[in-house]
Amino acid sequence: MKIIFFGSPDFAIPSLKLIAEREAVIAVVTSPPKPTGRGLKEQKTPIHVLAEAQGFSVLTPTTPNTPEFAAQLAALKPDLYVVVSYGFILAADLLRIPAYGGVNLHPSLLPKYRGAAPMQWTLIRGETITGVTIIHMNEKMDAGNIILQKEFPVLPDDTYDRLSRRLAEAGAQVLFEAVQSVKLQTYQVIVQDPSRVTKAPKIKKDDCRINWAQPTQTVYDFIRGLSSDPAARTNLRGQEMKILGVEKSVESVPTGTIRAYGKKLLVGTADGSISILRIQPPNKKSQSGIDFINGFRPKNGEAAH
Repeated sequence: MKIIFFGSPDFAIPSLKLIAEREAVIAVVTSPPKPTGRGLKEQKTPIHVLAEAQGFSVLTPTTPNTPEFAAQLAALKPDLYVVVSYGFILAADLLRIPAYGGVNLHPSLLPKYRGAAPMQWTLIRGETITGVTIIHMNEKMDAGNIILQKEFPVLPDDTYDRLSRRLAEAGAQVLFEAVQSVKLQTYQVIVQDPSRVTKAPKIKKDDCRINWAQPTQTVYDFIRGLSSDPAARTNLRGQEMKILGVEKSVESVPTGTIRAYGKKLLVGTADGSISILRIQPPNKKSQSGIDFINGFRPKNGEAAH
């Protein structure tokens, strides 16, 4: 089939590689380069970099939902759109262009966790099972009919980064299977149950503050769900610290206070404590808990908030 692939972040890379090996990818659509860093140098998305390296035609509209861009895609006469973490909801007019419409890989068991941050919220909510879902797209966010769905366990030490890498690889295989079923017209759809919908909205910086007054498991799930992007945060001595790696601890520490316990940096929770393994002070690289103790020299009883 002639496929137009839509995607932007690293999560989409395994899917593009696999689809491109087996089908005819005639164009890749991704977000436009953004100025980053102190020099404001324009940075291309990971999919943009891969697509150029493999010789694909790359399209970077500011928004895909314009008559001009629709005409550009229609001229390519695609059979199917394949969409993985693109970042835009495609309008109905755009979805009518391919002969077989569009399919989307979503990293949750839809209709649970519709939205921009399904993997983060899966971990924050302490789920033990997750999965990937391939839907036949419509103009609503993550609301299309289900073509294929597969469950995967959430491991006790999963972080967002680890879960994302695992579902990206596994999801690519499920996506390819779904594309073949569309190609052969052998799939049967499942309509999503509206009564089972849960939301996974984009996580903003203000949502990343750790509440140390919660139980240890809740704090642990919150931190790992945000590690390393956008990262859970706490304040020490008026400085905002990113907390990137933690373990649960059985040591009893007063809620929201610090204790340097041997080589461990502990912060008290409602029913125990959290051991900080990786921490990033402002304008510095991440460091181990013991390195932070040696450099920052926190005092037992200092407040984290």
